[in-house]
Amino acid sequence: MTLIESVIAMVILAGAFVSLMSAVTSSRAAQVTAAERAIGDVLAEDLMSEVLGQNYQEEGISILGIDGLEILGPGRSQYDDVDDYNGWTASPPQDQDWSVIAGTEGYTRSVTVQWVWPLLVNTTSNNETGVKRVTVTVKRGDRVVSQLVALRSDLR
Repeated sequence: MTLIESVIAMVILAGAFVSLMSAVTSSRAAQVTAAERAIGDVLAEDLMSEVLGQNYQEEGISILGIDGLEILGPGRSQYDDVDDYNGWTASPPQDQDWSVIAGTEGYTRSVTVQWVWPLLVNTTSNNETGVKRVTVTVKRGDRVVSQLVALRSDLR
């Protein structure tokens, strides 16, 4: 009888151990996801702040993307208006002068700038509307960990 009780106790303990390990694994995965999201949020906010700190557009030029001498760099140092960032991407993320941001290996930052209608900001336009929607996306591998969207208008 004692041997049977010992075997039953071992089976119960083994089941409890498996449940405990499953909970620990789930907790660890949640911690990793939260850490990745926190890093992604900081990276997205940093780049969005940089983009929104620029002029709405260059005088007399209404195309999306870099133009003129901005392509000569270094990095984004010559970017002087919001739409210069359209299509920009870097992996790993870089500062404005092209230096890699420490601890961001495996992350990718990208920017999309689109003209949108002032009263319908989810509707894009192929022509200047006076409002640009800026989207900054941060990925870890193939997974989006953070995304910010902001509007920038021409307040002249």
